[in-house]
Amino acid sequence: MDTPVKQAKPTRRIAFFLVASAIAVLIGWLAWNLYWQVPGRLDYALKRKMLDQIVGTVRTKVAKTEGRTTPLMIDGTRVFFRKDADGNYSVTIVTADWRHVGMAGYLYSENPPKRITGDSYRNVDAPGDAWMLERQVAPKWWVVSNHLY
Repeated sequence: MDTPVKQAKPTRRIAFFLVASAIAVLIGWLAWNLYWQVPGRLDYALKRKMLDQIVGTVRTKVAKTEGRTTPLMIDGTRVFFRKDADGNYSVTIVTADWRHVGMAGYLYSENPPKRITGDSYRNVDAPGDAWMLERQVAPKWWVVSNHLY
C-alpha cells in the first residue's frame, strides 16, 4: 500500500516565501546602491578613506582663499570648498554625477551647515552648486544632492 506523501504546512511555505522575498529585496537594494553609487551610509562607509584624504588635501595643499568658493579636481573627483574667516572649512565632494538627472555627494563642514529657507532649488549654503541637504551620515558629514529634473 502506498503511504501518502506529507506536504509542508501552508504556514511554513508562507514563512519561507516571506524570508526569501526579504532577502531578494535586500540584495536588490544593495546592488542598486553599489551600481549607481548613491550617497548614503553604505557608500560613505566604502569611500570614507578617499573622502578623508580629499578633505586632508584641501586643508593642507590647496591655496587658502577665504570666503570664496573654489572648484577643484582631486584624483578625478570634483570638489568645491570654502574657508570662512575663522578658518573653518566646508568641502563639497561630488561622488555621483548623473548628468541631466543631477548630482550627489557629501558635504564636510566643521560647523553645522547654514540652512536656507524660501528657495525651491537649495536648502543649504554649501560650496559649489545649488545643493539640497539630506541626511547626516557621520559627524561633520552630510549627504547633498542637486536634482535637475
